Amino acid sequence: MTASVAALVGGAAGTGSATPTCELDEPTRSAPDRLLGYRPTLEEQRFHALRMAQAIRVAAGNPKYPFGAVIVDDTGTILSEGVNKSAFHPGHHGEVVAINSYIDRHGNSGWPNTTLYTTGEPCAMCMGMIAWAKIPRVVWASSVDVIGRSGIGQIAISAIELAARSHGIYQPRYLIGGVCAEVMDPIFLNRPR
Repeated sequence: MTASVAALVGGAAGTGSATPTCELDEPTRSAPDRLLGYRPTLEEQRFHALRMAQAIRVAAGNPKYPFGAVIVDDTGTILSEGVNKSAFHPGHHGEVVAINSYIDRHGNSGWPNTTLYTTGEPCAMCMGMIAWAKIPRVVWASSVDVIGRSGIGQIAISAIELAARSHGIYQPRYLIGGVCAEVMDPIFLNRPR
């Protein structure tokens, strides 16, 4: 094994102690401020709450893992929906099921005119799929922190950070958390185990 490969794999002299570092460029450092700077109007807040109610309705299909997602067009028409089915497949999170359903119905196009609503902040896998699809608007209810406190294991990386680190492929218009969290947080925290 060459010295450079050894350093990557196991750190200095194969000790396993090296931690890879990744320098953050300016677009990555500034993306969270841009993403967190979006302030919906009162009319937009009502629109988001109505669409989130649809995602919450979908989530009721799996009370143990209440992750529901809907993808809507600019008029609010539901184009697809998905509920967590990870008991059958580890990758079948609500967002992934909704994206796959969208593709089955509409093909892999039309993403610029869509918004994804989900009852829980997208995990790393789901946010990666959202980034590759280039869904420009993502809205969620409960945070990764709340979901973790509910006993559902999480990778503790926020959707905002994931989007910021994906700027080379993905520049969403906005990501909004906490929409209808007052409804979803208790559902997650009191879910059947």
